[in-house]
Amino acid sequence: MIVPIIYPSAGEFWLHSDPYTLIGYSFNSRKLMDLPAGYEFSVTSKIALEVAEILDVSTPLFLTAPHQNYKRKGRSCVVQKHSVFPPNSFVYLRRREFNIFLACPELCFLLAARSLDLIDLVKFGYDLCAL
Repeated sequence: MIVPIIYPSAGEFWLHSDPYTLIGYSFNSRKLMDLPAGYEFSVTSKIALEVAEILDVSTPLFLTAPHQNYKRKGRSCVVQKHSVFPPNSFVYLRRREFNIFLACPELCFLLAARSLDLIDLVKFGYDLCAL
């Protein structure tokens, strides 16, 4: 199952994880990729809670979906419709049976700019750059 995770869940992951210990992730040569074209999307509350636990982030988990029909909000996940991302915006992480596409720190910053005020955005940017 593909689970694409975006800001703020991805930002929370980057700020509270040790990126050097991630399996399949190298800071010198990051494996950045696009979301697969036409990926299937179906995330239940149970899956959202399990993925949040795997990544050690709080719920609700913020996910991106390929179509407006998937947009919804629940206690365990918030699904937002996004169709276009810059190339290589996601880092691929394989965890258990999940194929997780996690928004890269740069994309987290761009998405955060939509909701944070300038001072908080600058602080968030400095925190992300400290990785």
